[in-house]
Amino acid sequence: MERYGRAGEEGSRSDPSVEWSSHGGETRVEASMWRLGLSGGGEAYPERSNEPDCIYYLRTGVCGYGSRCRFNHPRDRGAVVGGVRGGGGGDGALPERMGQPVCQHFMRTGTCKYGASCKYHHPRQGGGSVAPVSLSYLGYPLRPGEKECSYYMRTGQCKFGLTCRFNHPVPQPQQQPQTQTIYPTFQSQPMPSSQQYGLVLTRPSLLPGSYLPSPYGPPMVLPPGMVTYPNWNPYQNLKFWKRVEKAGDSMASTFSTNARLTNPPPPRHLLSTPPTSVANLRLPSARSKSNLFSAEFSSLQIRTVPVPVVFSDQLRRQSMKPSNVYVASDSMETEMGSQKLAKNPSLICAPVMGDSVDEMVTETCKAQELGADLVEIRLDCLKQFNPLEDLKIIIQKSPLPTLFTYRPKWEGGQYEGDEKERLDALRLAMELGADYIDVELQVAEEFIKSIKEKKPENFRAIVSSHNYQSTPSVEDLNDLALRIQQSGADIVKIATTAVDITDVSRMFHITSNAQVPTIGLVMGERGLMSRILCSKFGGYLTFGTLESGKVSAPGQPTIKELLDLYNFRRIGPDTRVYGIIGKPVSHSKSPIVHNQAFKSVDFNGVYVHLLVDDLASFLKTYSSSDFAGFSCTIPHKEDALKCCDEVDPLAKSIGAVSTMLRRQSDGKLLGYNTDCIGSISAIEGGLRSSSNPSSVPSSSSSPLAGKTVVVIGAGGAGKALAYGAKEKGAKVVIANRTYERAVKLAEAIGGRALSLTDLDNFHPEDGMVLANTTSMGMQPNVDETPISKDALKHYSLVFDAVYTPRITRLLREAEECGAITVSGSEMFVRQAYEQFEIFTGLPAPKELYWQIMSKY
Repeated sequence: MERYGRAGEEGSRSDPSVEWSSHGGETRVEASMWRLGLSGGGEAYPERSNEPDCIYYLRTGVCGYGSRCRFNHPRDRGAVVGGVRGGGGGDGALPERMGQPVCQHFMRTGTCKYGASCKYHHPRQGGGSVAPVSLSYLGYPLRPGEKECSYYMRTGQCKFGLTCRFNHPVPQPQQQPQTQTIYPTFQSQPMPSSQQYGLVLTRPSLLPGSYLPSPYGPPMVLPPGMVTYPNWNPYQNLKFWKRVEKAGDSMASTFSTNARLTNPPPPRHLLSTPPTSVANLRLPSARSKSNLFSAEFSSLQIRTVPVPVVFSDQLRRQSMKPSNVYVASDSMETEMGSQKLAKNPSLICAPVMGDSVDEMVTETCKAQELGADLVEIRLDCLKQFNPLEDLKIIIQKSPLPTLFTYRPKWEGGQYEGDEKERLDALRLAMELGADYIDVELQVAEEFIKSIKEKKPENFRAIVSSHNYQSTPSVEDLNDLALRIQQSGADIVKIATTAVDITDVSRMFHITSNAQVPTIGLVMGERGLMSRILCSKFGGYLTFGTLESGKVSAPGQPTIKELLDLYNFRRIGPDTRVYGIIGKPVSHSKSPIVHNQAFKSVDFNGVYVHLLVDDLASFLKTYSSSDFAGFSCTIPHKEDALKCCDEVDPLAKSIGAVSTMLRRQSDGKLLGYNTDCIGSISAIEGGLRSSSNPSSVPSSSSSPLAGKTVVVIGAGGAGKALAYGAKEKGAKVVIANRTYERAVKLAEAIGGRALSLTDLDNFHPEDGMVLANTTSMGMQPNVDETPISKDALKHYSLVFDAVYTPRITRLLREAEECGAITVSGSEMFVRQAYEQFEIFTGLPAPKELYWQIMSKY
């Protein structure tokens, strides 16, 4: 069947001379004759309102069967111009372009800002409908009681997808031919349906979809709206098969990572808990300028990120090399009856940026040892490059699959030579056996056309776009992704820059709703979360460097950090996100201790660094239940109190919140203060370990009782420590750079205020306790101290909340003056396992926390 012509093209089968006038003046007899196809004055076509529309008639305005056609021929069919049918007249008419991708904005909102000039398809029944409908596993609506869609019954497909008003029954399973393959078949399994598992969606949550026949079982669902390219097969992975066969492992099986974004998710009854996906998120109004990644995204298309299913026995599964790009053997597996579910389908790609070919080959071997899945060969980093010889050496000697990038300077790379030579080198890499090449969108269309006839079956072309200034809106990112897809890309890559951490939410939206495999990354420290959570939100891969500081783009973590610090292989669609909110925040050891503690008790969570400028905006944007809890550090502890829905009495009395938990039942934020117990117990422990036991009160009272405690700082941590010391019976003095804040806190707790400049001369008595709660002395400003060394002789104990470095200048000078010193690590560990119990509801592995922090 021939496709629609585009607007303005010549040669359409339709004739725009056929115009439809108003029939308001016709008689009832004339109207009846028209419906039966008996009207005079030329060819007429019958109206059959209970039948599907005649597709050929809708496209062309004519029907070869005439009055004998058994389908519906609506009289209000808009005039056809250039193969594009109008939407019924008026300013809001939207074109149907049935050969083009569906306009996603129209499907979500029912409107389109481009109107008749929009180049995408606008289905007749699409947009704005909210009638609930159940879907079959093929993505088509089940409407019991309605007539069956005749086109679907003949072809197994339906161009209207979810918007079709007819019934699309689930086909009976067909016996598949036996083939020699390393994959077992699904033939013994019943075909799932939405009715079996109670899947009810809100229309039009999904765009029209399709499916591909699979040689390994039932048809495979494609993402809704996806248009496949000729000869594309997500099951193809010849290189992997050859490796497995060579190893003599004839029964190992796994879904190819090339289909990671298109494999159907496992039936819900097989999952121990319902997966968390972007279905928890709601899309803001089309007219809204803010892009919030929050619980307001409920009208988004539902898409649980699929994961590979492993059928082989455990010994055989473990025998596969962890470095194999197609088998993430380091990923955590969850039992599902006789099957195992590997949680993380995303890959780790290591950029290789050596100056010479020999150095690059060495780095590829190092990447394999560190646990990468593939390597990106940055050809623009080579000082000398002989394409034919060097490419052969790299491809033959690399132990990992290769991705070749030859980045020009105008796209952020180092290459400044002839453009034709650059593209020729990428073509040569493909012909010599590269697994992937990365080409820029600006030159992609012509380049991909040039390799179309030579393209190997197991080869993938990545088309990339880089924005080094900002992150565009969701609408602009959607348009960019569609342009990349239309250029002929097998894999879409979009890299933007985070001006604010909320920018990452827009990239999560793109990868979560991608129609083809998509790499979506946000550069910079504020975009770090996009690199760690890419597998949770559908990203194809992330980049991990071989060593710290040697990056190909800003904000890249190391492979070791991804695997050991963030437990990257354990992250999946249902993983809950926790994090430390602060500015600065990169120094924090919280992710180190919490992620190891989560792993030790098999808790499905990940804890990340969150560089936040505006706390209220951050919490509003990431209000989904996926973002389950946060720790707060400088300077957000006081603001956190205002952002919580409910606050613990202790935190309310202190006036600061250091820990926030999102209640899963209603999404409300609960605020706690764990700094108070952490700091006070650390100081009490130091006093009790004093070499002069007679100076310490009996165990029935606090060793702080009756002592003068000088607290430096009037922020969140200072408030917590001052409040706790006052409760223990101490005399509290607040010293702060801003004297007014010191006065305000002193009045609140019944203490004394002091300017920080007067602290050196303040010594009403000896044996006082000094507690620094500011960031003075923290890396990188390790030479700073809030008080002179000479004044420290009046203190018997000095506490510093800073723990990076462990021994600050303040503590070093206090020890030289003979005072007991208490590091911030003592407070950090105590408050950390309090947070762990709040986050998980489980007893904290306290010994593990102390063991981890003893290394720092």
